[in-house]
Amino acid sequence: MKSLYFFIGSLLLLSACNPRYYVLLKSDQRKELKSKINEHTEFHIRREEERLKRMEASKEMLKKPGVKLGDNSKREAEYAIQRLEYDSLAKIALSSGTDTIIALSLKGAGYQQLPIWLKEFKNLKRLDLSRNKLSEVDLPYLPNLEVLNLSQNEFEKIPECIFQMPHLKKVYLFRNKLSKNVKRLRAGESDSIELLDLSRNKLTRFPAELKKLKAIKKLDISGNKIGSLKGVWKIKSLQDLTADENPLFLHPKDVAELRRLKRFSAAVCQLNYVPEQIGDAVFLEKLVLTDNRLENLPSSIGKLQRLQNLTLYKNSLTTVPEEVYTIKSLKWLDLYYNQLTELSAAIGNLEHLEILYTSYNKLQALPNEISKLTKLEELYAHNNHLMQVPASYGSLKALKVLHLQNNLLTEFPVFVLDLPKLKELNLASNELKMVPEDLLKLENLNMFFVEDNLIEKGTEAHEQVKEVMSVLSERRVSTRF
Repeated sequence: MKSLYFFIGSLLLLSACNPRYYVLLKSDQRKELKSKINEHTEFHIRREEERLKRMEASKEMLKKPGVKLGDNSKREAEYAIQRLEYDSLAKIALSSGTDTIIALSLKGAGYQQLPIWLKEFKNLKRLDLSRNKLSEVDLPYLPNLEVLNLSQNEFEKIPECIFQMPHLKKVYLFRNKLSKNVKRLRAGESDSIELLDLSRNKLTRFPAELKKLKAIKKLDISGNKIGSLKGVWKIKSLQDLTADENPLFLHPKDVAELRRLKRFSAAVCQLNYVPEQIGDAVFLEKLVLTDNRLENLPSSIGKLQRLQNLTLYKNSLTTVPEEVYTIKSLKWLDLYYNQLTELSAAIGNLEHLEILYTSYNKLQALPNEISKLTKLEELYAHNNHLMQVPASYGSLKALKVLHLQNNLLTEFPVFVLDLPKLKELNLASNELKMVPEDLLKLENLNMFFVEDNLIEKGTEAHEQVKEVMSVLSERRVSTRF
C-alpha cells in the first residue's frame, strides 16, 4: 500500500512538472491539480508523523519485562507492532479517501479478528490476510474482490462469506486446519471462483462438495491425507488438479473420471502403478508423476495425443513404453532419476519435442534418431555411462543447452561446433584430453564447463584450453576448467 501511495504521488508530481502536459490544462484543472499536489504533500507529512509515533510505541513495547529473542512474547510484540503499523496507515488512507485503493495486504500481524476499518475499503480487488490467527472471518461485502489470500491461518472450514463476493476468482487457503469434508457450500453464490488452493491442510478425502463451485478450473489439494480421488467426476468444470504429497491409490474407476482434465499432478504420492484407464483422460496436456515408485507405465498412455508435458522424474522405470513415442504433441519429456539402460529409436518420432531430460539413469548410448528432433532446444544427459554421442546431433540446429557432464566421454563431441544457437555446454567430469580452438566460433555461448577431465597440465592441449578459456572469459562467458 505504501508503494501505491508513492506511485500516485509520483504521477501527480511528474504531471505538474511536465510543461507540455501542464499547458494543455484549463485554469480550473490547474487549480485542481495544484490542490491535489498540496494534499499529497500534507499526506506525506502526516504519514511521517505517524511513522515516528509508531517507532516510539514499538520501542516501548519491546522494553516490556519478559520479552526475549525468539520466544512467544517477542512474537506477540512484533504482531502488535505490525497491527499498529496497519492501523496507522489505514487512518491516513481513510482521511485521504480509499476509492483508489484496489490492493491491501494485512499479512503477518496475528489478527484474530478483522479490523473494523476494513469495511471502508470497498473497491478492493486483492486482499491478503495470510499468516494471521483467523479461525472465523466475516468479510464485509467487497463487490470487486478478485483475489483473496487466507493462507496460514486457523480455519477448520471454508468461510461461507467468500461465496458472497460476485467477482471473486482466486481463493488461497493453504496451511490451515481444514479437515474431513468441506462443509456447507452454498450453491448459486460461487459461480465466479476459478482457483481454489486447499493444500497443506488435514483433508482425508477428496472434497466432492466443491461441485457447487460451478466455475472452478484449478484445484490444489497437495499435502493432505487424501487416499483416493473418488468424487472428482462431480466437479464438471475442473481442468487442473494438483494432488501431490497425498497417500493416493489410483482406483481405475476414479482415474477414468479424469477425462475432462487438462493438467494432472500426482507427485510424491507413493504410487506403484497407474491403471490403464489413464488413457481415457484424452484431454490431458500435462501429466506429472514425479517421485513415485513406478516400475512401468500402461500402454494406454499412448492415447493421450494432446499431451505436451510428461514428467516421470524420480521413479524406478527400466523402460519407456513404445506408446510414449507415438505422442507427437510432446514438447517436454522428463525421465530424470530412473533405471533406464536404453532409449528406443522411436524417440525420433517426437517431432515437436523441445526439452528432453535423460540424466541420472544408466544409459550407455543415446539413439541416433534424436538427431531428427529439429525443434529440440535443451538436452540433458548428464550422470549416465555415455562413452560417445552421435555425430549426427549436429543437425539439432535449435539446440541451446547441452549437458553431458559426469559421463565417460573420451573425445570432444565436435558436432557441437555445428550448433549456432548453443548457449550452455557442460562437459565436466569426463575423460576428454583436448578442447578444439574452433569452440570460439560459437558466438552465442555463455556457459562452458570442462573441469575434471584428463587434460594434463604442461601439455600443448592444456595450454590451448587455457587460451580458449581466456578468450571466453573476455566475452563474459561463464567458464570452469
